[in-house]
Amino acid sequence: MGALHGRLAAWAGPRRGLSLLFLGLTLYTFWQGASAQVHQADLLMYSKHLAEAWRASPHERAALQVVDWLWPTSWNLLKEQELKKGDVVAYDQSVEFLAEFFTRDYRTRVEYVPSHGAVSDYLARIDALKPRWVGVQRGSAAAQALVQERGAEFLFDAPRSHISLYRMPP
Repeated sequence: MGALHGRLAAWAGPRRGLSLLFLGLTLYTFWQGASAQVHQADLLMYSKHLAEAWRASPHERAALQVVDWLWPTSWNLLKEQELKKGDVVAYDQSVEFLAEFFTRDYRTRVEYVPSHGAVSDYLARIDALKPRWVGVQRGSAAAQALVQERGAEFLFDAPRSHISLYRMPP
């Protein structure tokens, strides 16, 4: 379209019309994008936490749940306090935002352990890795086996996700 616009240099009327068409399409596209973003509540949540973030220490600020699909602040802070260098955190295929499994300074090792196969295979892999925390699909046979057969302690359900977090016994 730009090439056509350049070739219309001799005809001011059609060139001006094409320019107005491009401007109209640009404004329409912008309006469509802005309309969609107004309905996306997550974009407006950052401003709700601005005062809290301002008062928080850098450590607390990094753990804030500024959008409702992130882990709750208390659990993020506990993750930072509890997990030590080299600790393993396991997750399965139901994780939607993997970054939350890492500590802020990346001192933990995060390992993928699929839970949709045989429960015995899942538990064998968990036993081999010896993770401190495990994220597994909520309500799955693997989650039940972690609690019943390995003594895992339920921590929390990740918001807007299908994953539950567990602390493994030492």
